[in-house]
Amino acid sequence: MNKRKLIDTLVQSEKQNGLLAVLKEYFCPNIRVSIGYTSKACTTAIDELSFSVRSRNALKRASLFTIGDVIDALQNGEIEKIRNLGSKSVCEIKSRVLLFGFDNLSEFEKSKFFSSLIELNPEKADKLCNVA
Repeated sequence: MNKRKLIDTLVQSEKQNGLLAVLKEYFCPNIRVSIGYTSKACTTAIDELSFSVRSRNALKRASLFTIGDVIDALQNGEIEKIRNLGSKSVCEIKSRVLLFGFDNLSEFEKSKFFSSLIELNPEKADKLCNVA
């Protein structure tokens, strides 16, 4: 399977099963992702993402009130250091922020996201290409 066919497969699978299911099936564990967020998206309040009460309260206690604040904290490795925020909550935060960004992409940008995913995870992509 070549890279273009793999991207098409990933896009189609995402439409049928959702992004998290695709990432889990094809790339887990420990994947690297990159997604762009508009300035409008970064100023969105964390209350818009429907975090669990524990996660939302922990983020607010850490003075993280917008998606941009959370993204900065994720990039700097600060999320894992927040008091009363275990691995399950950290996973929830990462997932919801990623889904928020992905859901705001156009169809073309979603295809570019999967292309970037393949480039960021070449060892996993190579295995997928060699399967077919």
